[in-house]
Amino acid sequence: MMRAPTILRTILLLGGPVLLCVPPAPAGETHAETDSFEESLARVAERWKNRVFVVVADAGPARVPVDRVMEDPKVLFRKRRVGCAIYMGEQRFLLTTASVVGESREVEIFDQAGRHVLARIVGKDRYLDLAVLETFRALPETEGLPAPELVESPPRGTTCLLLGNAYGGSLSASLGTFEGMLVIDPEGMPVQVRRVAAPIYPGDSGGPVVDTEGRFLGIVTAACQSGPAIREGSIGEIDLEGRPTEPAAAEGLAIPAGTARRAWHDLVRHGHVRRGFLGVEMSGAPEGDIGARILSVLPDSPAQGAGIRPGDVITVYREQVVANARQLCALVAGTWPRAHVDIEYRREGVDVLATVEIGEAVAPPGPRRLRRVPPIGANPLPPIPVVQDTRR
Repeated sequence: MMRAPTILRTILLLGGPVLLCVPPAPAGETHAETDSFEESLARVAERWKNRVFVVVADAGPARVPVDRVMEDPKVLFRKRRVGCAIYMGEQRFLLTTASVVGESREVEIFDQAGRHVLARIVGKDRYLDLAVLETFRALPETEGLPAPELVESPPRGTTCLLLGNAYGGSLSASLGTFEGMLVIDPEGMPVQVRRVAAPIYPGDSGGPVVDTEGRFLGIVTAACQSGPAIREGSIGEIDLEGRPTEPAAAEGLAIPAGTARRAWHDLVRHGHVRRGFLGVEMSGAPEGDIGARILSVLPDSPAQGAGIRPGDVITVYREQVVANARQLCALVAGTWPRAHVDIEYRREGVDVLATVEIGEAVAPPGPRRLRRVPPIGANPLPPIPVVQDTRR
């Protein structure tokens, strides 16, 4: 009996079905092995069903042409942003994307059984597109759930399950692969995101990406639509009658789990994401060399305290080779303030080792900028611009 090209299995979860699209088994694989793989996906979905919530936020008043108002006055009504929130292991706190909550101070949360609760915005970071919510009452479905296990750097091509709320409905899932790294905001401090080759629907923003063992890989932050163009945030709003304003996308972007966990920690405890501060202006190293060349050092900065001067070329940061100024900027920003870090720099041909106590940047970066996405497998790194690490 010939095998169908695609096996469709429906897994009944609390609040509705989850449709899994399972690719055909490799040649020589037995039916029992296929069932085992499908059963593992069912177990993962079962473990995550009480961790994913629907978020409904006010998207603001509509602004539409008069001819549309004449046809249907309902188009003037306020629209809703619909996305997901993830339970990360602390009672009443949920992680979502900043673009889903927008400028709202409070949002509505629904579990997979349709139970409703209000939540306030504890803190958000527009640059990472992450936000933390605190519900006004306990979430009984999360009782006893531990913090999810995560994978810091899964290999490219890892099979993954993307969980969300397609079109604002009940919990849904799609099977795909977790692809390579992509750098966004090429003109400022870089943010590294991972590509997800899986269908992304309106309402999936803020949804978790997990591997086939149920480990957290990342959180959906944007969708790639119309070829290489990017759609950020709620990935399409929902009108009053539940109709999506954007179609599904073939792939999307996810904030890596390690970045999300660090931001979660800061947002819960401080209300903002803390970023490291070195106090230098940098450019690329001399042609054909690696490292970040120091153009200037701010007075009374951590860099000045460590003896770093203009003309030095930083080559190693925390035992990691520095390829360029862009990378060093990201490494410094991702370091906990007050951490002591070993830095190696080259001065007049001599390598010098210094220990720096990283400071804390007092102003967050502005909203991030997204760019066109190259095809999967292409070099994701843009040309290296001059990057400033200052307090602004």
